[in-house]
Amino acid sequence: MNKLISIVISLYNEEEGILNFWSSLRQELIKMTNVNFELIWVNDGSTDQTQTRIDMLTASSTDQTINHCSIEFSKNFGHESAMIAGIDHAKGDAVICMDGDGQHPPAEIENMLHAYQAGSDFVLMECIQRDDSGWAKRLLSTLFYRLINRLSTIKFANNATDFFLVSMQVADTLKTCYREQNRFIRGFIQSIGFSSVVLPFHAPS
Repeated sequence: MNKLISIVISLYNEEEGILNFWSSLRQELIKMTNVNFELIWVNDGSTDQTQTRIDMLTASSTDQTINHCSIEFSKNFGHESAMIAGIDHAKGDAVICMDGDGQHPPAEIENMLHAYQAGSDFVLMECIQRDDSGWAKRLLSTLFYRLINRLSTIKFANNATDFFLVSMQVADTLKTCYREQNRFIRGFIQSIGFSSVVLPFHAPS
């Protein structure tokens, strides 16, 4: 029996890019014929036509190995809330969280699944800074992780992102034990002690 992988996609005002994102995502998913996918589109209170685009693509999808559902927030609750709402609804053997703005490349999903199948309970994607990302952004990111690693007994991966995979065991822990209103999910999953791996990726220009 094929494994079921849930993919939580958080979106806020992405009407212009969502169909292109879905096209690139679908292109990668249909290659993996031994996996079934559950896509959970979380609309974080968008004020544009994002929900209309979600409804359109989910209604028109005919892929046998890809099922869709969507969650629409009444207002913008924030990215972390969108991710945890998707995780709460996920039924897969593992859950991948990613943004729908194109900065988390769907081509990396297969590598994430290989790492999961090799025994990692969570796979954290570390962004390799682009040359055009700006010195100020790179400096702030470096200072943030340097500070948090100095203050914490847990050493966090530099340039960690909200692009990650967790096994259902980790997802169940997030559902039951990490219910704070202000969440830092990419930090939580590094602190709860499951087997892990960090993979690098380059954000698109």
